[in-house]
Amino acid sequence: MKNGILIFLVFIILLSCINIKTKNDIAIDFYNLGNNYLEIKDYKNAIECYNKSLEYNPKSEETIFNLILSYQYNKDYNKVEELIVKNFKKVNSEFTKKMLLLLGNNYFLKKDYEKAIKAYTEYIGIYPEDVTCYFNLGLTYLKLSNNKKALDTFLEAYRRDNKHIPTIYNIGNYYYNSKDYKNSYYYFSLLEDLDKDNPDVYYRLGDLEYLIEEYEHAKMHLLKAIELDPKNTDYYILLAKVYAKGYKDRKKTLEYLEEAFINGFNDTAYLKTTEEFILLKQFNDYNKLLNKYGLNY
Repeated sequence: MKNGILIFLVFIILLSCINIKTKNDIAIDFYNLGNNYLEIKDYKNAIECYNKSLEYNPKSEETIFNLILSYQYNKDYNKVEELIVKNFKKVNSEFTKKMLLLLGNNYFLKKDYEKAIKAYTEYIGIYPEDVTCYFNLGLTYLKLSNNKKALDTFLEAYRRDNKHIPTIYNIGNYYYNSKDYKNSYYYFSLLEDLDKDNPDVYYRLGDLEYLIEEYEHAKMHLLKAIELDPKNTDYYILLAKVYAKGYKDRKKTLEYLEEAFINGFNDTAYLKTTEEFILLKQFNDYNKLLNKYGLNY
């Protein structure tokens, strides 16, 4: 009789283990399916799958995190906040780190910038070496038009990671908007090595060199930008301005204007009011070019 009971107990234990394994397998299947939906930006189905996964394994931090992320991408910010508060743990862990950063990001997306600053500041107090949060905090100050505070925060991010591309870009952009072209050029020039496949880097360098009348360098950088993105009309227009102002070369100016027209540029008001192009109106070849693309004014 005792042996029978013992065998029965062993059977129950084994059956329980099988059930637990089965639940975990189902949870993983739903989690993986949710990831597939998240990858193709089908957030509603991703949310459904992650919630289903949590029914089988409610403690999976990876599933909780991706569920919150899906709600955030789906712009259901109140649900995000509810889930973060529910799952937040006041312990120094990677999961807590993600939750706190997500909370700050959620406030930012809700345009509740004061709360975002509070969350980011709390995060930095716990994780002072994480450059991402300094960068996010800097963006928040920009939204509040506190540009000086934004710059200070971006510079702090740069001190902690001098290869963080978004930070460097924003510092360069701050100095550009302040007409401090020397400092702007310094930071954008750093990106030439760090973000060398980004045509906008070369465009920004070309723009700065045009402003400080370094026309040969401007030309080289703009040609590189065009090589990387031959459809962007801004690059052709600026290069045309370089040839017009820096080289007094009408033939090359018209050549790059035509490239801009071919790629869809049709802002006649800009052509009419831009210093480098105003005088072109007296030349037949320019007027013929405008007529060719239906842009005469």
